[in-house]
Amino acid sequence: MTESQLNDLTLPSLSPYASKIPSGERPAAQKIEIRHPDWRGFAQLSEKEIVFPTLGEDAGQYEFFNGTRDLIVDWRSFDKAHFILRNDIYFHESLIPDIDKHWLLSDSVEIVHPDWRGALRISADGSSVLYPAKLKGRCKLSNDKSVIVMKNEDRPEERFLLKAGLYFHESMLFDGLINRYLKGHQTSKLEIGCGENAKDGWFSTDLFPRIGSNDLPVARLNVSKNFPIVSETFDFIYSEHMIEHVSFSCGQNMLRECYRILKVGGKVRIATPSIGFLLRVISADCSAIEDTYKSWSVNTFVCEAPKVTSAFFLNNYFRNWGHVFIYDRETFRLALEMAGFQDVKECSINRSESEELQGLEDVERMPPGFLEIESMIFEASKL
Repeated sequence: MTESQLNDLTLPSLSPYASKIPSGERPAAQKIEIRHPDWRGFAQLSEKEIVFPTLGEDAGQYEFFNGTRDLIVDWRSFDKAHFILRNDIYFHESLIPDIDKHWLLSDSVEIVHPDWRGALRISADGSSVLYPAKLKGRCKLSNDKSVIVMKNEDRPEERFLLKAGLYFHESMLFDGLINRYLKGHQTSKLEIGCGENAKDGWFSTDLFPRIGSNDLPVARLNVSKNFPIVSETFDFIYSEHMIEHVSFSCGQNMLRECYRILKVGGKVRIATPSIGFLLRVISADCSAIEDTYKSWSVNTFVCEAPKVTSAFFLNNYFRNWGHVFIYDRETFRLALEMAGFQDVKECSINRSESEELQGLEDVERMPPGFLEIESMIFEASKL
């Protein structure tokens, strides 16, 4: 996100809650980020309840209004509260509309650097600064307080941009990350929904970016929106077990955007669970490994199940892990073709005609053979 984009951010409407969304149209994400004057963290959504781990697993009832822009929570131990969606984060209404000012009222602001994060203490005149890493230096605030420029004797000049109440080092925002990646890679490769498994040599993205064991950077990307990426930027795109976590319409948006940002001749590879696999597992003539998969799934993830049955297996598979829409082969091939892709081919796990798309599936995250039997993998080209 550029500096001008940060300055142009607008607030959602605070109009009365006249446009309540139907209960059947809950947002696809099962986890949302929330900011409250006294705490912050991620809330877990189920069909009926919202749970705040930050508050000791306290649960409550919730409703969305005005699309999903307004969230009303009535939890058991606290008063009813109104949260407003801004930049993919739900802020308590008391932080709106003067949220940027709110974070600058105290003698410190929260800053996020690729190597550290914490409270940045600024002197009364805004000139001197104490880094979270206990390094002293000098800083300059822009007139609209959206940019902090810091200089230290032992460090080059650094710029931090205000986004959703935090000052991010410019290299961590999407524009900085993608520009740095593209400059360093002749063949450009995008991974969508990497989780904690960012791949070396790839521009890795996720709705909730987090650093994995390999310490590779991960950029935030919401596939339900237009990608902040120039058309025909990437040679290859890969996504493993992500598209089933969004609705069919959001999945179509993702595939259309993938087509747009691929170069002509580029390829997309997507791995996702198959409904055919689920039907085989619950059939009377399922294979030995499919029967073992069912037992493993129920015994591992359904602690209340008194016995391994197909009902426990299916309910867990559709309701756990935030699954929203599971494809069959016909529907997924159709989805790719509707997005504009051609030369659609089904592939075996970790195998591809393109060297860059070989060996990508994370088979070690499940018992041997399980990822292979539950997945269908398709590649398609932009011609």
